[in-house]
Amino acid sequence: MRKKYCSLKLPLLAFLLICFPSLSAQVTEGFNYQAVARDALGEIFPDTDIELRMSITIDRNGTVVVYSVMKSKIQPVADV
Repeated sequence: MRKKYCSLKLPLLAFLLICFPSLSAQVTEGFNYQAVARDALGEIFPDTDIELRMSITIDRNGTVVVYSVMKSKIQPVADV
């Protein structure tokens, strides 16, 4: 029984390596993000400097931050 188990292991491993050669995660170079800043009434902030902080967290509460970036110079949008 043990010999049969060992003889099946090698072909199964070879099959998996041939069928799934790249089982590694893919890392993106970045992403584009576009937004419109509005006040509580839904009015657009025209010609106003704002700061934007984006964070990537690994828990649902947002307490464990793995990456964070803050942008202070935001480009104005010509027409929305």
